[in-house]
Amino acid sequence: MSFKQKAIKVLNILLWVVMISGFFALLGFVQVEQKTILCNSIGVKIDYQNGEIFVSESEVKAEINSLYNDSLIGKPLIDISSIKIRERLLQNPYIAKAKVYSTVDGGVHIILIQRKPILRVFNMAGQSFYITSDGQMVPLSDKYTARVPVSNGILKEEFSMSRNLIPGLISWDEADLVLSTMQKLYVLAMYIDQDEFFKLQVDQIYVNEYREFELTPKVGRHTILFGGVCNIAEKFQKLSAFYNNGLNKAGWNKYKTLNIKYKNQVICSKN
Repeated sequence: MSFKQKAIKVLNILLWVVMISGFFALLGFVQVEQKTILCNSIGVKIDYQNGEIFVSESEVKAEINSLYNDSLIGKPLIDISSIKIRERLLQNPYIAKAKVYSTVDGGVHIILIQRKPILRVFNMAGQSFYITSDGQMVPLSDKYTARVPVSNGILKEEFSMSRNLIPGLISWDEADLVLSTMQKLYVLAMYIDQDEFFKLQVDQIYVNEYREFELTPKVGRHTILFGGVCNIAEKFQKLSAFYNNGLNKAGWNKYKTLNIKYKNQVICSKN
């Protein structure tokens, strides 16, 4: 190894030593600063893009203040645990995600994303609750009622906040055999929620004695015999085509039932 190569190697080692020493010095400085910086503000930002208001700013502030003897204001930042605050906020069933951090100007900042209800369920046990887009069952709120389709009928499965309804890896040809009724309701409600037309059109999902679904629209006097969730995209495509080419010409109140359970056909019965 030449003298020049040795010199470069020594220089690189010295640079790393300086950088590491500087990092620990900066870390120590930040810790000292945190001991002297007091919390002087609490900022709460809640995602209200979907229009639901299940969680309010004042409610969030009251919840986190209760963790620190009724007030975060005036507490040293070093004594405020972002993890502790986040864990407490995530106990709220309407909060899907929470981010908590502090800044050197003494602010504690909270960013929340609410869960999005896509269906309200009435089961045979007399319970009523929401199914959300992330597959959770959450209780009703006494502050806000979501405008979503409702589901009732032969629904024996009971409310459980610990259960997630998102299906794992399955063959969709066998979905009606392997999924529970509540999981199939989640799949159907998600599809409806993601379609701009059917999100406005479908009012109710009834579960009959065969664990099949019957949809009640907001416009028209017909019932849609939907069946299960196998071939779900094809069924809605057939229904959309029939609405555009059939009902628009014949009239929305002409038919009593529209049966789309079977492949490549729509079977109608007249009023």
